Amino acid sequence: MARGLARATSCILILLLGYGIAAAEESDVLPTPLTLEYALSLLDTGHSLLLQARAAHQVAQARYRASAAQDDLSVSLEARARWVIPPSSVGDEATDDHKGSLFVRQPLYDFGRTSTMQQATQQEADAKSIRLQNQRDQQRLAIMRAYFNVLLADQENFRDNEAMAVSFITLDRLRNRQELGQSSDIEVLEQESLYQKVRTQVQQSESRQRLTRSQLANLLDRPGQLPSELVTPSFDHETRPLLDYDRLLQLAQQNNSTLQALQLELQAAHQRVANARSERLPRLDAELEASSYSRELGSNDRWRAGITLSVPIYNGDRVDAVVAQAQAEQMRLQGQLAQGQQELRQALLESWFALKRLTLQREQARSELDYRELYLDRSRAQYEMEVTADLGDAMVRLSDAQLALIRNDFDTALEWERLRTLVGVEMTALLDVAGEIERGIE
Repeated sequence: MARGLARATSCILILLLGYGIAAAEESDVLPTPLTLEYALSLLDTGHSLLLQARAAHQVAQARYRASAAQDDLSVSLEARARWVIPPSSVGDEATDDHKGSLFVRQPLYDFGRTSTMQQATQQEADAKSIRLQNQRDQQRLAIMRAYFNVLLADQENFRDNEAMAVSFITLDRLRNRQELGQSSDIEVLEQESLYQKVRTQVQQSESRQRLTRSQLANLLDRPGQLPSELVTPSFDHETRPLLDYDRLLQLAQQNNSTLQALQLELQAAHQRVANARSERLPRLDAELEASSYSRELGSNDRWRAGITLSVPIYNGDRVDAVVAQAQAEQMRLQGQLAQGQQELRQALLESWFALKRLTLQREQARSELDYRELYLDRSRAQYEMEVTADLGDAMVRLSDAQLALIRNDFDTALEWERLRTLVGVEMTALLDVAGEIERGIE
């Protein structure tokens, strides 16, 4: 019975293990349909650029911990085994001269050497943390772009298939009329050329559907899991007031992550210059030694305690070379900061104008969509009355108008996200600032 119970327990454990593995594998599968919110929830998956930024942050943190430990108390043991032949004049003829010592050392003061290094490494670690967040923002933007590209590829494929169906119907009618002698060969060949061109567009849009899905799956760290269906997100672009450029620039100069990281790195460079110069300054250390000897001699002290002052007299060009290197790094970062400020101004201005342009284009796209919907209704009515035969073309034009409006929505969402990363303020806070300004104007 005990053997049967053990066998049943083993079976249960195997089943539970299999269920756990299956559940883990299932949790890695992209859901159907896939939403933008779920895609963005996978932001911190093992993407290569994020892993590199995270590793750089961890290295910087390790350097800070190492610098902070420079003035820590150190305790060490030292053992010596030695045999000697004492001179005949010494009464003690023992040949064992062994020693065991315990050393305790505590740096007391190094005239700013440790503190400047701690500040430098702390600022560098903070800069890497900001750069990690900036890389997360860029990854978020990349996921959104890839997600929208899939939806656009689907809409383009729908439009191209619709155009191909219309083109084929027109070609089929021309062929029938050709058999009746009512259309010429050149008309048929012209339409067939148009039909083949549309077929090529369909093949290209189908390829884009596959390629965009593959790109999205790779960004989500799910290679090979091509999402079959995506949910089109809703937008509230009309309710987002756009601040004037000067106000946005003011916010960006205060909160932009790239500028903040460069400023911290520049401050760290200042500290490294000071640290390099401090190599010319003395050090003050406290030392305690406790020793045990196998051979008793008058010079063997069991306890020793003292303070050591080390004063550099001559270091050659070593300190000057380290200082020059630190100053060169400081100058390089100053140039990077100035360049970053210029690039921020330009990028922010481009984003600001892009949002204004997209607002006008949205109004144009909606007007075009309204027109195409009415035009399709009229074409459908005339088609039923056999007055005109442009119903298929009207359907394609309507799909074009719908595609233009969808593309505008996606481009606007991406531009708002890009603006958020440039300004360095969350969207809710940015909208709150805009609301406060509007209320102040009223």
